[in-house]
Amino acid sequence: MCFDYIANEFPKSRYMSNGQTQVPLVVRTANGAGSRFGAQHSQSVENWAMMIPGLKVVAPSTPRDVIGLLAAAVRDPDPVIFFEHKSLYAVKGEVPDGEIVDTLGTAKIVRPGKGRHDPGARLDGAARASKPPRNSNANTASTRR
Repeated sequence: MCFDYIANEFPKSRYMSNGQTQVPLVVRTANGAGSRFGAQHSQSVENWAMMIPGLKVVAPSTPRDVIGLLAAAVRDPDPVIFFEHKSLYAVKGEVPDGEIVDTLGTAKIVRPGKGRHDPGARLDGAARASKPPRNSNANTASTRR
């Protein structure tokens, strides 16, 4: 029942009101497969949410991204669904002091290279950035959706 509002009501309010209504809402949820949480609790559903017009989808990959992207999501005038991968809850990383506010809708190059993009940067981006795959000249980017 809750997903009906997330998919059909909140994201379309701006359009249905001809831009007169904003819905500054953040839905923060755990997500992710491969961590032995059971079949009904182990899904990655970002792709479902990305098909919804008017809904912004965020999936941070580092502790710093969580802080900066959550701050950006809270400031956004449109509805945002914030997927935190459950396997990343135990990940530790540097977070600078002070206010961090990222920009929604931008990717971040984690490890520069030549040519194509490595979509696997989302999980354990810090490890991939410090240890590039053999024979790879690919950019490693965290899409941060």
